Formats: sequence, structure tokens, C-alpha cells
Amino acid sequence: MNWERELEDRKLTGRTGPEPLPHPDHIIVDMRTGQVDVKEPMTKAEKLKYDKLRERKRRTVRSSGGFHNLQLNLALASYDK
Repeated sequence: MNWERELEDRKLTGRTGPEPLPHPDHIIVDMRTGQVDVKEPMTKAEKLKYDKLRERKRRTVRSSGGFHNLQLNLALASYDK
């Protein structure tokens, strides 16, 4: 599937559907070095884990913040490189 075309078509028509993994907006290519960084999960399994961590972070920040928030930020940072 051509995700770029599909995502553009969704914007124009208002259709929704599953997001590609990884999402094209989350793939960063350094044109000088050729280094590629993916800022979000690359597989469905990673996405499930990522979503659970994000929800846990949201609940923790709302209820207590502090040290637990730091631990969750470190866990999520592995995806945000």
C-alpha cells in the first residue's frame, strides 16, 4: 500500500482507518549522514506496549507525578530516540 497517497486521500475525504506502522511522519532521515531514526513503534506489538506506557504515564502524572513520571519518561524514551 502507498501510505503517503492513502493518508493524503484520508485528509481530503475525511475517511479514517488504521495508521501505518511505523507512521511516515515518525521516520526521520538525516540526509547528510544517512542515519534513520524512528520516533514511534515499528510493530503492532511495540505499539501495544507503547500505548500502555503512554496511558500509564497519563494516569501517573494526573495522580502523583514526580519520580514515577521520570521512570515512565525513561521507558518511553526508548521509542523517542
